[in-house]
Amino acid sequence: GFVLHQILRGVYNVRFPSNYFFITVLCTLSIALLPFFLRLYYGIEVFGETFFENIIFAGCFMGFLSGISLMMFGFVSAYDFKRRFNALKKLGDLINFPGLFLSDLLFFSSTEDLKNGNQKNEKNSGKNYDDHVFVDLKERSNVFAWMNCRKTLRSFGEGFYLRIQGYTSILLIYSFFCVVVLNVIAWTQARHHVSTIYLILIIVVVIASISIFSISKATKLQSLSSIQRDLLRKEIFLQEEEIWHSESEKIIDSKLNELKSAKALLQQVDETINFHDLIHKPTKVLGHAANQNVIGSALGIIATGCFLAIEGFSGSGIFYDVSGWFKY
Repeated sequence: GFVLHQILRGVYNVRFPSNYFFITVLCTLSIALLPFFLRLYYGIEVFGETFFENIIFAGCFMGFLSGISLMMFGFVSAYDFKRRFNALKKLGDLINFPGLFLSDLLFFSSTEDLKNGNQKNEKNSGKNYDDHVFVDLKERSNVFAWMNCRKTLRSFGEGFYLRIQGYTSILLIYSFFCVVVLNVIAWTQARHHVSTIYLILIIVVVIASISIFSISKATKLQSLSSIQRDLLRKEIFLQEEEIWHSESEKIIDSKLNELKSAKALLQQVDETINFHDLIHKPTKVLGHAANQNVIGSALGIIATGCFLAIEGFSGSGIFYDVSGWFKY
């Protein structure tokens, strides 16, 4: 319980990166202001010529600005995937010899606390926070405790965890929808201003980039399950070899029985991780386990849709007048 508490405090007390906020503001302003700059470039009224158009453009501007919270949640999703990855990685490092640095495990509110704690520890016990904490999986109780910690970390804040998976999928679907709208305009030759085309393109780029960034963090989290399964399988292999040598030398004692019991439990842990993390409840995007194939498929769909739109614009003979209108 103490180890789990320290991991959670250390990971979840890291502040949200400020550059995510600045990137979101920059993306939102670029989307909101692009139509007005383009209309100004073509020499037409920025907010429209009639009162009705003024209301429409003002509403669109406010609507685009309100999207800052939506795009911000895309970065929040990526950040939460990263926190979960760091938490599970710390737990995995505990069973990978020589273990985890004590300074990486214990939570300190500041670097000054770490220095003070280090000095106090050296004075009192002759040790420092560069010592390692290692969980030996040759003991059945350690295997049982480690697996319980892992299950807790995987299900920590599960409601929010499911929400960010769903929101990442929604963002990606919205970029698909924008590509479809672009193709509809191109192939049906609907009346529009050139600023509409540029606006849709920048929305696709921004939303797709945020989505892919979030999916990349989800992919790292999902791949960690396979990495930890590999660690467990190596431990099972080594334990099996040690058991064979002990039995061949006819050494039967409590240590051998403990080793056999730990190995049997490790095999159950391996099967549980395989079923729960890779089959039953993996980190999902668009209903599929997050991996490089999802990123490749998403980029492929967006790129194919954009190429089709380009073909539609070039093949339909769409041209714009001096004011940037088509079929005005």
